[in-house]
Amino acid sequence: MVFTKKIKLKLRYYRQSDVVKVLIACLNGQSKEVNVFPALLGMPLQYQNLKSEVSKVTFYPYVRGEINDRGRKPSPLRIIINTGKAQRDRWAAYFLILKSKVTQDNSLKHDPEKSFSSKLTLTVDDLVNLLNNFKSEGGVSH
Repeated sequence: MVFTKKIKLKLRYYRQSDVVKVLIACLNGQSKEVNVFPALLGMPLQYQNLKSEVSKVTFYPYVRGEINDRGRKPSPLRIIINTGKAQRDRWAAYFLILKSKVTQDNSLKHDPEKSFSSKLTLTVDDLVNLLNNFKSEGGVSH
């Protein structure tokens, strides 16, 4: 879906940094922390074909008490597309955002375990602001 891809791309470059480049720097020992903004759209989240000694990393929400303190988290964002009955070429997209805690202590778990920390500081309110900006940039059409 075009909306989801655009939103994921905006999250990848959120706050003027490329999450994937920072992740690769962490895997190569050049950085100690990565803030994985796209994880807000659901986990586990997997990055593959990375140009580093580790080619695949999976992120999980930190959930104390679960096996290995790892959980699963569905996306708080639902995208609903409605088409008109009379005119099938007219449509509207609606974003439904469910307020929910994604992870405990803003921490993420990652596999394989390497010597860097991963976190998610983006909130559902930040997602609302991002979607409002997306809409004002012409990302939603009727």
